[in-house]
Amino acid sequence: MKIKIYSFICSILILFLLLSIPTLIFRNDYRRTEVRTDIFDGYRELFLYGLAPIENILNILLFIPVGLVLSHLFIKNRLFIIILFGFCFSLIIETLQYYLKRGIFDYSDLLNNTFGAFLGFAIYIIIINCFEKEL
Repeated sequence: MKIKIYSFICSILILFLLLSIPTLIFRNDYRRTEVRTDIFDGYRELFLYGLAPIENILNILLFIPVGLVLSHLFIKNRLFIIILFGFCFSLIIETLQYYLKRGIFDYSDLLNNTFGAFLGFAIYIIIINCFEKEL
C-alpha cells in the first residue's frame, strides 16, 4: 500500500511537470491577460468548416497519458476521479498561464484537456479488456 501511494505521488508530479513545463516556459510572454469564455469556439469551426483547430487536437492528445497513468494507478478505475484529476491539472496549467502571462486562460482548453484524460481512461479499459481476453 505504501509503495502504491509513493508511486501515485511520483506519477502525479512527473505528469504535472511534463504538462506544465512546455506550456509555461517555452511560450512567448503575452504581456497581457485574457480569458476566453467561448467554450465551443473550436468546435464551431469544426462543424461549420470541417476544420478542427490543431490546438484543440493537441490539447486532447496531451492529456491522454494523464488518463492512462491515472487509470493504471487507481485500482477500481473510477472514471470520476480521472476526469476530476484531468480537469484539475488543466485548471492549474490555465491559471498559471494567466498569472504568469504565458498564455490565455481558455475554457475550451479545460474541456479538451479533460476530454483527453477521459480518452486515456477509455484506451486503458480497452487495452485491459483485450489482455484479459487473451488470458
